[in-house]
Amino acid sequence: EGGEAATLHSVRPAERREHVRLGTDLMPRLFAEAMSFTPDASRVLYVTSDYYYDGELYSEPVDGSGPPVHLNGPPGPAGRVASGAEVVVLLPGGQRVAFLASAASPDLGLFIAPVGGSSPALLLTADLGVWQGLDHSADGSLIALRAWSSELGLYVVPSDGSAPPLRVDTGESPEDDFELAADGSLVVFRGRGCCGQRVLFLGPSARSLAPRKLNAPLPDGADVTGFVLAPDWTRAVYLGDQTADGRFELYTVLLDGSAPPV
Repeated sequence: EGGEAATLHSVRPAERREHVRLGTDLMPRLFAEAMSFTPDASRVLYVTSDYYYDGELYSEPVDGSGPPVHLNGPPGPAGRVASGAEVVVLLPGGQRVAFLASAASPDLGLFIAPVGGSSPALLLTADLGVWQGLDHSADGSLIALRAWSSELGLYVVPSDGSAPPLRVDTGESPEDDFELAADGSLVVFRGRGCCGQRVLFLGPSARSLAPRKLNAPLPDGADVTGFVLAPDWTRAVYLGDQTADGRFELYTVLLDGSAPPV
């Protein structure tokens, strides 16, 4: 209540043509938010919502040449799409979209759908309750996510639904700034270590080994508060009060464990 209806339009500035209104076949909504374009800029993904929260996900040609396709609608199992950042992710190649939406339970599930709507959305996470934040491999074949079962965990799942989600952590209660390697083989994440401290871990996505701690031992009350990875995934730079509680400094560490952090 009190909001104004927002419609979605497309225009190609170089062509100096009038804009095209999208979603003309849809019921008037309070908001219409463009999420992403396909790599060839032929289609746009957008979410409409009646309120400030959850909504409906559509795909439509940007030139208005075809009707909008409802990607989380029947006959698929997906409910309303979650609000917030990183809930709709166009996978590499631009043919499939991953999104978080309500499933059979009140929890969110991870769904995959073809952008053109050629088949219903596929639920990848069964009865897991997915938390916001996704990452994927360079080819989009694997997706990393945090989800809740009996406790919060970090999972990796094939985007084609060929296998169930595999939990990567061993009870570290991962934070939301995890990263999946380009080839999908490794995950770097912050989680809870000894005495509840937040530390930096590296683990194989196939869980062939337990996650390995990357930072040096921390003093009481200290934490790793953030990290970035080198583009070639040879090292991480992290921020933490590793030397003395409350004195935050930058450290770097090789991911192969061949040398201690400096």
